Amino acid sequence: MKKIAIAVISLLVTACGIVDKIRGKDDELKPLEPNPVPAITQEVTLQRAWSFNVGGGKQVGLRPAMGANAVFIANPGGGVAAVDFESGSVEWRTRLDMTITGGVGTG
Repeated sequence: MKKIAIAVISLLVTACGIVDKIRGKDDELKPLEPNPVPAITQEVTLQRAWSFNVGGGKQVGLRPAMGANAVFIANPGGGVAAVDFESGSVEWRTRLDMTITGGVGTG
């Protein structure tokens, strides 16, 4: 009896798809069209307020870290400095007796 019930249910479920095909309904999804790319207009003009060279030539991927009031910078040769974010003045600068291979951090 279970086998007959399973067969009848299977037949009814597959029949739903056949009825849709007979009516002309298409099961395939239509591809979506991409949204048009909006035009980008320039909204801001940037001006350099200050710059600072910590030395060391190539920086080899060392990136500065932003603190609350200062930018912390290092170079591979051991130079490390903190520069005031607003004015660009050096808060402190030191040279370590080692090669720096990882960037600086704040916290």
